[in-house]
Amino acid sequence: MRKTTMTKLTDTQRSVLTTAANRENGAITPLPAHIKGGAVTKLINALISANLITQAPYTITPAGRAAIESEAEANKPKIPDALQKLTVRQIAMALSTITGKAVAAESFYHKSNAIDRLAMLMDSQELSVLDVLLAAGIQAIASDGTPMSDLGINLVTSPKPPERVEQLMRKFRPDSKQTQMIALMSRPEGASVDQIAKATGWQNHTIRGAISGALKKKLGLTITTEQVRMVGPNREGASGSYTIYRIDE
Repeated sequence: MRKTTMTKLTDTQRSVLTTAANRENGAITPLPAHIKGGAVTKLINALISANLITQAPYTITPAGRAAIESEAEANKPKIPDALQKLTVRQIAMALSTITGKAVAAESFYHKSNAIDRLAMLMDSQELSVLDVLLAAGIQAIASDGTPMSDLGINLVTSPKPPERVEQLMRKFRPDSKQTQMIALMSRPEGASVDQIAKATGWQNHTIRGAISGALKKKLGLTITTEQVRMVGPNREGASGSYTIYRIDE
């Protein structure tokens, strides 16, 4: 059996083989219009020599499919080894915080799917390991600068460090619903559930769940509440009361 000698595909070879792999008959023809004359012969001879296509009718071989799959795998974004230890739920939490959209751990068939999605997000948004750990509510480094574990990961929520809210606002999407909620609650006057609902479009129960879960438990933010009564004369609105939520710096 002829062995593959080509170590790296050119852009043209990769494009032709990828197109062939997606065709039902696996043929490389018809070739792109810009490949003409001697370039056709050169391309075909190179692919045949490397055992990536057959002789006429020039169909992609198993080695050809393996070559494009190998390149795709090699070029796929990877996450640092330290983050490989994260659980699927922690990855889902990080994804939710960064994108501002709820991501359920159950939506991933396998942990590798969650890791792949996190890797693509880190690559597209140029996020660091600490960015991801912050998004997942994980303390990586102790106050004296020493690692909290052998991988620098401690699986408990950290106390809120200085400028925690500002870090979140800078690092994650400014238009995400979670970031909007953090911004409203960071104001001196805080925010009510109704105010957050108007800004985000979330249901009241979703907001309360995000406050107790994502903000308090996962991100480690300190949240205070104030009951405001709306009864008696000189009070606007219907009788009753509501709660103001504030992020305590």
